[in-house]
Amino acid sequence: MNYNIKRLTKQYNGYTYFKYLVQPNIGGEINARNQLVEWRNWCWETWGPGRELLWSTASAPDAVWAWDTEHKNKRIYLKSDAELVLFQLKW
Repeated sequence: MNYNIKRLTKQYNGYTYFKYLVQPNIGGEINARNQLVEWRNWCWETWGPGRELLWSTASAPDAVWAWDTEHKNKRIYLKSDAELVLFQLKW
């Protein structure tokens, strides 16, 4: 498995909107960026347009996914167990 899954707690932005975050667990900054791009493209095709996390929580609180690249983060946020299962089945 080339990613880590974290269940969100209050310490994470997006806690009240999303249940999980997924981040690459592969070596190298470029590899991690490329992995995030692949995931983001797949999420876009699967669930429709997404937004950067802070934009999503401010203007689309019903979104089922978002991404976060602020402060060198490389994360995909998922709304519920249903989205996580589908992500895991794909990746």
